[in-house]
Amino acid sequence: MKLSLPEIREESFEVKTSIKNIKKMHAYQLELAKSQEKLASVQDGTLEELTKAIALDDMSVINNAEKFITEILGLNKKEVDKLQEFDRGQFMNLQSKLVLSLQGYDDDQIDTMFTEEVDSAEKKVQALKNEKSTTTTN
Repeated sequence: MKLSLPEIREESFEVKTSIKNIKKMHAYQLELAKSQEKLASVQDGTLEELTKAIALDDMSVINNAEKFITEILGLNKKEVDKLQEFDRGQFMNLQSKLVLSLQGYDDDQIDTMFTEEVDSAEKKVQALKNEKSTTTTN
């Protein structure tokens, strides 16, 4: 799969669905699951414990995603620096696209998923606005 990221490099990246890359994807997903387990284990903790656990989880997610993206795309130091300038939304969308492509989805399917996700989120926001305006007028 060709992946265009002009913010990082002019020419497209080639993302291969090799067994090596699929193993990296599963290892990445396992790390995310472990991080979520740790976070869930302190759910009944104090505010301080929860705050610390959430911060550690966020750092773990970002660090693991950066490592995964860097390895799959074969980024050099300069390209990693550019990746680190992405906002959170761009960054997480990129890791999602990489995971989905390694799971066998093509560009059209991935684009459809992202479009449906955005449409669904926009509908939820609109429903909340409608609900809020209804409750304030009653």
